[in-house]
Amino acid sequence: MIIQRLYEDNVLGKISDERFACMLKAYHDEQKMLKGKLTSLTEQLRCYEEKQDNAAHFIDLIRAYTDIKELDAAMLNAFVEKIVIQECKYIDGERTQKLEIYYRYVGQITA
Repeated sequence: MIIQRLYEDNVLGKISDERFACMLKAYHDEQKMLKGKLTSLTEQLRCYEEKQDNAAHFIDLIRAYTDIKELDAAMLNAFVEKIVIQECKYIDGERTQKLEIYYRYVGQITA
């Protein structure tokens, strides 16, 4: 609508052709920038919604195992997506090894 009014002002002689071209370019640049922001914000919203869904799935999984007496293979498979075991290192003569546990729906939880 703004561009239409700008065009009409140019046709009626209220603004010069040079001023019209300058303002039209500014409006087109702003429109391009806003479309880029919209794309970025839409992607951020999608990621947020995905994380929210994953958290809800994880909570449901936890509720299914509220009365845990003993860890078994089925429970481990339900909670754990993967376990990464790093290469063994010796620091000051002591053997150390880093272990990473990735849980379903929420990924790695660091303490």
